[in-house]
Amino acid sequence: MLILANYLLEYAKLMVDEGYSNRQVEEIAGAGKSTVSRWKQRLGKMNKDGWAKR
Repeated sequence: MLILANYLLEYAKLMVDEGYSNRQVEEIAGAGKSTVSRWKQRLGKMNKDGWAKR
């Protein structure tokens, strides 16, 4: 489970930190629109709350 969480975090960081579009990450990860949007929202909230380091 930890490995999966690390991948999800890396995909979200591509969008938040590197400027990748949701569509690009959907293609890279093989995930759907709503899933990728949810990853991005969660990482944004984690960064705002001070839980995730860049």
